[in-house]
Amino acid sequence: MVKRYEELTISDDFMFGKTMGDKVLCQDVLEQLLEEKVGELEDVQPQREFRYTSGGKPIRLDIYTRDKKRMYDAEMQNQNHQPVEKLELPKRSRFYQSTMDTDHLSKGKSYRELPEGRVLFLCTFDPFGRGYAKYSFQNLCKEDRELYLKDGTEKIFYNCAADPEKVPENLRELYDYIRSGKVGGDLSQRIDFADFKYINDVFGYKYGDEILINYAATISNELRTGEVLGRVSADNFVILRYYNEKNDIMVRQQQVDIKITEFMHDMYGGQAVSVQCGICYLEDLAEDLQIEGILDRANYARKTVKTGLNRKYAVYDESIRKQLRYEKSIENRMLKSLENEEFLVYFQPKVDLQTGLATQAEALVRWQTDEGLIIPPDKFIPIFEKKYLISSLDQYVFKKVCAFIRRRLDAGLPVNTISVNVSRLQFYNSDFVKTYEDIKNKFRIPDHLLEIEITESIAFDNVTFLEKTVSELKSKGFLISIDDFGTGFSSLSLLKNIPIDVLKIDQSFFRESIHKEKDNIVIKGIIDLVNKLSIRTIAEGIETAEQVAFLKSINCNMIQGYFFYKPLPEDKFEAILNKEYAVKKTAPAADSKVLAAENWTLQNN
Repeated sequence: MVKRYEELTISDDFMFGKTMGDKVLCQDVLEQLLEEKVGELEDVQPQREFRYTSGGKPIRLDIYTRDKKRMYDAEMQNQNHQPVEKLELPKRSRFYQSTMDTDHLSKGKSYRELPEGRVLFLCTFDPFGRGYAKYSFQNLCKEDRELYLKDGTEKIFYNCAADPEKVPENLRELYDYIRSGKVGGDLSQRIDFADFKYINDVFGYKYGDEILINYAATISNELRTGEVLGRVSADNFVILRYYNEKNDIMVRQQQVDIKITEFMHDMYGGQAVSVQCGICYLEDLAEDLQIEGILDRANYARKTVKTGLNRKYAVYDESIRKQLRYEKSIENRMLKSLENEEFLVYFQPKVDLQTGLATQAEALVRWQTDEGLIIPPDKFIPIFEKKYLISSLDQYVFKKVCAFIRRRLDAGLPVNTISVNVSRLQFYNSDFVKTYEDIKNKFRIPDHLLEIEITESIAFDNVTFLEKTVSELKSKGFLISIDDFGTGFSSLSLLKNIPIDVLKIDQSFFRESIHKEKDNIVIKGIIDLVNKLSIRTIAEGIETAEQVAFLKSINCNMIQGYFFYKPLPEDKFEAILNKEYAVKKTAPAADSKVLAAENWTLQNN
């Protein structure tokens, strides 16, 4: 069957080769598949062909690569209609491994110098019909099942059609992506111009291709003798340029980007994409690197570029180097820290504007190291996301919240509705709803005491999936809120079709701005509309009495921010709950305005 380019997914040989040909991405995929660190890859060769004799059978490996310790062969295997007993994959894996061995053992070398080998088949079907998520094979002694040959080889067959409940967490996103071609988390989103998906979706792939062709041609036309341009993946380019002064590189790249912007303006009425560029100068490197290492550092600089018109370029420097080292130190400690339960749950109360009482709270996470150091979430959560451990952290926090609620219920103490955040990777896990339902039921948490917070960017990138997931969560007794509303993807019209309970207005609306009056008009309009949809509103990041008065005047339901409470450790949050419970029991209902005033005064002393 012939497919158009836009119909291709990673399960197609062409796209598999193009995707895995990116060394950084290839390494990430291998680490996910093998559940261990992989050394820096020396080379990645899509469609590597081996033939050793004129009459011998040639083979072509989908992806062939190696590090200092091992060689790897990764194969994408689509539906095989052979019965299991006639399956040829086992002997293919044997032949592939032996061919790689021959290539790596030259005359005069000791057999001890032969690197380890891993042959990996990613199958869109169950290759052995036993239902396992993967099948791993090593050479084992028949007479002694504890004795392995230890020849350094392993053949692994990945069953991407396995029941999602049986798939290990580290493989779920990749399996989902191979099965469906649908983008889920970070791994399946690597190939991007900043807003390129938007261009393709709105104007079609033909227009997207025209942009790429024109961009490549524009760069090629300005290259000097000896300079090199390469296309790494769909919309990712690398350039090697000479320069006398550092500023020369920036000026030349800006000129190219101006030309491509003019091209897009001429084609479709001012529509354009933002070019993001990372630059690495040789004299800024503290180490002697091969070309691959230099390109990797330029790419890392590119990833630090913030979206927006004011910053399109980033230069690799010592600060980025320090950030690399810091992230590595965090990465090395993540799994152990989860096992040791070094993460603390803090609670930030949400205050009801009519009563002044903390009727709800949001659960937040902090990392307390063995040395007693508290690491804020913005320092470690992005690394957890990058290394696909964020779902484990999400569930850790959720379990701690459930345990907290259950303990207070068992003690006959009052409880509040507590909201928990879920990451993009967690939200798109196929078993997300069931996992959270099982935890909720394990701790016997009554309905409507747990609220799932979904960020706006997650909420509106797949509306069909959102509607289905929210409906399922609601049927299991969860409340639903959309967080960070107004940060860039807002679509109020969608809210009428999605049964959410709470809308959280992003704190960016409440920062000092020259557009404060307009911001207030927008805020009032959102609250008026949302109230008519029977959705409660929470304003985030509230820090002044003026903001509180304004929000109360326009019928905002709740506020969250430092004006009332900072995020609190569990014991201090409990003290507030116990105090307010007593206030509720003794205070007359008509005195709510006084209660609110007293509460505000108390928290600001």
